[in-house]
Amino acid sequence: MSFSSDVKDELRTVIAPARHCRLAEMQAICRLQGGKPVERKFFTIREKAFNIDADQRDIRNAVETFTVGTSCCRRSYLRGAFLAVGSMSDPARSYHLEFVCRSEEQAETIRKLMQDEQLHPGITRRGSRTVVYLKESGEIVELLGMMEAQRSLLAMENERVLRDVRGNVNRRVNLETANISKAVRTASRQIDAIRFLTEQGIEVDLPESLRKMAALRLKHPEATLEELGSLCSPPIGKSGVNHRLRRIVELAQQKGFK
Repeated sequence: MSFSSDVKDELRTVIAPARHCRLAEMQAICRLQGGKPVERKFFTIREKAFNIDADQRDIRNAVETFTVGTSCCRRSYLRGAFLAVGSMSDPARSYHLEFVCRSEEQAETIRKLMQDEQLHPGITRRGSRTVVYLKESGEIVELLGMMEAQRSLLAMENERVLRDVRGNVNRRVNLETANISKAVRTASRQIDAIRFLTEQGIEVDLPESLRKMAALRLKHPEATLEELGSLCSPPIGKSGVNHRLRRIVELAQQKGFK
């Protein structure tokens, strides 16, 4: 089953405790005309909202004329709307929740209710349909909570944490790889500069501190700046090693090294 189907299966079991909230959800289902599974939810709510011998016309009139005004009713309406025309992508792949409406009026009603609940939905056309959607993961989590899809909310939050962890690991690996590549290129350039000075017979004219550093770099081509510093006598810091190697390259460039 898809994640979207799991959300709907959970929402079908949610029955609002207040009659006015049940009317709001029934109104959404009636207006948006969901399929058979939604009809079953509709009849379940109807049985709890009305007497068993209630007249059908009275039920229809109560549902059609009901005004969604409070936050709890807005959330119940959105629950019914999602059951009727909603869908959601698997959060392991992407974040996207939408309501696909047959008319702009239906879409505007849903968007307004979501905005009243401090959400920020987008709206677009898809063929003959009008689509209200959320793409921000935090707002999708909020809406799931409003609709009382707690299991789905937790499943999405778990997946969101896993995605964040994977993303952080990948970023750190990429950063480390980039740093290593940069260090290798820099060390290779330093070695080339030292060999250039040696071939030109210029190395012997370098200050003693630079000659010793040049010898260490040639002997330990893969060493980090910290490791080279620890091999000096007395040991010096990373900035001192970097300064001496940079000075060697600059002197080589002055003599024609490219």
